[in-house]
Amino acid sequence: MNLVVLTGIFGNITAILMVISYWFWGIGNWELGIGFGELGIGNWE
Repeated sequence: MNLVVLTGIFGNITAILMVISYWFWGIGNWELGIGFGELGIGNWE
């Protein structure tokens, strides 16, 4: 397998895990979100 394929798979897994953990912890629970709490996405403040 070449680097492009490995990078693509890793990127997809990372994105999926971030989405799953984001929804798992819940929209209002920013402290436990991965990066979402710090970003705030306009909802924290």
